[in-house]
Parts: sequence; C-alpha cells; structure tokens
Amino acid sequence: EGWRVGVNKNVDSHDNKEPPAFLFASTKPNMLHIYTCFARPVLEYAAPVWHPGLTTAQRKKIENIQRRATRIILGKEYSSYRAVLEVLQLQTLEDRRVALCRKFANNIQSSNMYRHWLPQTRGSVSGRTTRQQTKLDQLPARTERYNKSTLPYLVRILNNYV
Repeated sequence: EGWRVGVNKNVDSHDNKEPPAFLFASTKPNMLHIYTCFARPVLEYAAPVWHPGLTTAQRKKIENIQRRATRIILGKEYSSYRAVLEVLQLQTLEDRRVALCRKFANNIQSSNMYRHWLPQTRGSVSGRTTRQQTKLDQLPARTERYNKSTLPYLVRILNNYV
C-alpha cells in the first residue's frame, strides 16, 4: 500500500503544478519544444518501472497534463485532443510509455548482463519444438500486485510482440 501512496503523491504533485509563465509568451514551435524537452521527460521518467502499476485514474491524470499543455500551446486553435495530437505530431503519453516499456524489455532481453532477469523461453524449458518455443515462460504470480509489477508486464509485452 505504501508504494501506491508514493505513486499517488507523485502523480498529484505533477497534476497540480501550474505551467511555467514563459510558456505563455512563446511561439507555438517554442512552446512545443519546451514541453517535449522539459515537461514530458519528467512525466516519463523511469516509466518502465511504474507504468504497469498505474490505476486508470492515475493514467487519466497523467494524460490530462499533456492535454492541458497542448491546449496552452494551441490556444484558440485547440479543437479535440486526438486532432491536436495529429497536428502537433505527438503520441498519447500512454502510447509513449508502452513504447518505452517495449524498448526497455527488448534491451533487457538482448543484454548479456541483465538477461537473467527474464525467464527462459518455453522451447528451452521443455526441450521441444513448438509454435510457442520463442515465447518466454510466464512468471508465476501469487498476488495481483506482483502481476502488475515491472517484470511480469515486460514478459507479457515480449510475448505479445514475438
């Protein structure tokens, strides 16, 4: 429960911050650059670790930060969030976090130093040739909390994209 409280405090601290005053005096390209270079990295810092455990409410709060930033950047030209993402050539933060997790999982899998964090492939466990032989063995999870943690989530991502 303590972990959940820490995530809630972190999400709430970013959610309640007012945008910096210099955002209001800049041009649209400058504001977009400032957002993508300074604000968004803070929202995505260490995402592969905490993304799997986010609740729906926390996901919405984080996405609302980008929604507000795009509204500030476009001002009166803002129509809908999906349309704005296309115009500014941005992805949703959810999609970016999933991509970051996938990249992190691939890096772990190809790393000689950290490959042991992941389970063996099903083919190497059973010794048989099957259609599932390249997939990783699922990590046994006795609790839902562990099932929503980083390593089981990364295994699921790797198995879905093999």
